[in-house]
Parts: sequence; structure tokens; C-alpha cells
Amino acid sequence: KDTEDYIEAVYRWSTGAVELFWSTLFSHQFKHFILIGCVVTIFGIACFSHYVFSYYLWLAYLVCCGLMAYYEKATGQRPLRRLNVSATIVMNTMYWFSNLSSLVWVVLVPVRIAVFSAAPVSQNPEESLGWAFVSLILRFPIGIVTDRIINMSSFLSPKTKKDQWNFSMVLWRSSQLFVCSWAYTLLSVTTGTQTAWNAFRFDGDNTMWSSYRVSNDEVTKARKNMAQMKSCFSFDYLQAVYIYYRLHVLSFMLAFTMPDILTKWLAAFIFCLQMGCIFVSVAFTNAHNASYIL
Repeated sequence: KDTEDYIEAVYRWSTGAVELFWSTLFSHQFKHFILIGCVVTIFGIACFSHYVFSYYLWLAYLVCCGLMAYYEKATGQRPLRRLNVSATIVMNTMYWFSNLSSLVWVVLVPVRIAVFSAAPVSQNPEESLGWAFVSLILRFPIGIVTDRIINMSSFLSPKTKKDQWNFSMVLWRSSQLFVCSWAYTLLSVTTGTQTAWNAFRFDGDNTMWSSYRVSNDEVTKARKNMAQMKSCFSFDYLQAVYIYYRLHVLSFMLAFTMPDILTKWLAAFIFCLQMGCIFVSVAFTNAHNASYIL
């Protein structure tokens, strides 16, 4: 897909996830959220609590999972299938939360560093850099696995090679999209919440979707219809002029609800903001100890 079509497709997928989130939240499927919430709570307590008991609680949970997996495997079942199903449901209905948090990393953190000269996620720069390297090391195996899967796809799907897909740009493109994902994700949250409410309250149909743009063919047709009028003082001519300019106004208004347009403006804003943060940091905040940007 081209960039505009790709962003619109991702926006529709995110909107579907929001709709599924609300429909799952108020149904018997809420049990999956409770199960994964308990696992996340145990893990969070083990990570941030000062008591040794919390660490042993996490180890006990891992032992129980191992015993359950061994029992299910011995009885001919798929090990931890119910836990995997619950985790998949929660992940597919809540992944848009991480996209909303992208604004913190690309806007709030640079401003905090530039204005207050304070590193994030720590009390000193050394600790912040340490956590940054730890996160890179932890994400490195996942990146390798993802890269291998992408390379395998080029051989398992011959049509993709025939269509000249650029597999080497997939990871880079997804990283770029996360940085600029806040705009279309926020739009998907509002649209998905509205459609979920319509489906719940009014039994609305959410299976159809429409284009975000006013067709160029319609604009051309309206312009030709206006040019074919014999008199400029007739009622038909005024009506044709009204239809022609109404399409232009509608196209301008719809631009504010188009995921690709919002994403482009957000990307331009983030670029200007980060360049401004570099200037403020070098020229004012760290003027005495950072004479050069490097």
C-alpha cells in the first residue's frame, strides 16, 4: 500500500480494536481482562515492590504455570492454551493504548530534557542511559525474530516479490509509524467509541466503511456541469456553482478527519518541536557545558 492508504488501513484496524475493546469489556469475555490483569499485577509488584515476598510470589506463579503446562501436555492438550488465548484477546483489543503513549516519548520527554535538563525514567543521566541500553538489549532478540519472519515471508509468498514489496523497509516503516501514531489512534478511539455505542444502544451496523475523501470525479463532474450552463444568471447556474464550491468546502472539512492528513501534520509538528528542543537545550539550558550540539 502507498503511505496514505496504509495509514488509513491501520486507522481502520485500530478503530476495530477499540470497538472490540468496548464490546468485550461489557460482556462475559471480561474474564480475559481479569486473568491478564492478575498476571500483570503480580509481575508489577515483583518489579517495583521492596519486599522479598513479592519476588517469591512471581516465582510461585511461574512454577504453577510450568506445572500446568506439563499437566496439559501429558493429557494431550495444548500447554497454556487458555492463558495464550486470554493474552491474545487482551493484546488485540488494547494495543492502541501503546500508540497513545507515543506522545510521551516524542513530545514530553524531549521538552523535559531541553527545558529542565532532567533525564527520564531515572534520577540521573547515567541511570537513564543504563535503562536505555537495557531496553535495547531486551528488544534486540525480538527485532531479529521479526526480521527473520519478514525475510521468510518474501519466499513463502511469491506474489509479494512479483509486486516488488520492499521487505527491508518494514521494520523502519513500523518504527516511523509508532512515532506519528498518536493522531490517527486518537481519531480511531473517538470513532470506535462512537460506533461501539451505536451498535450497543441503537443496534447499528458497523460492517460498512466509507472513503475519507471527496472523489475527484465528482468535483470534475460538478465543474463541467457548471461550465455547460448557457446563462450565468439562471437558477440552474447558481445551483451548479453552489454544488461545485460545496464539494470544495466539504473536502477541506473532511481533511481534518483524514488519518493521513493528521499524521502528516503531527509528523511536521514533532520535527519542529524536537529541533526547537535541541536549540533551547544548547542555547539556554546547557549553554555553559554544551557549546556544540554533539
